[in-house]
Amino acid sequence: MEPNQEGAIFIPAANIQQAMSNPNFPKHYANGFVIGRAENDIFILPVNNSIPSFVLNLSFSSAKKLYEALKVNIEEIESRIGEIKSMPPPTKSQK
Repeated sequence: MEPNQEGAIFIPAANIQQAMSNPNFPKHYANGFVIGRAENDIFILPVNNSIPSFVLNLSFSSAKKLYEALKVNIEEIESRIGEIKSMPPPTKSQK
């Protein structure tokens, strides 16, 4: 796995590999999320099967950099495998 750090803070590749391969480094999987905003930041609440994992608070500028980096990476993936379909919004019965 080669990290794409476009738009992100630069971290040496060796440090990224060390974190990714360290079994004690926290890793989380999410198949959904909740996003909200406050006066001074944005929060992302990753969820896995409707169970929240943690809260990630980002400054507005960091949130925008995350958006830009995700956009670049998704475009690269879609150029290789085709369009990734977005999940439909939840129905009233799922809320």
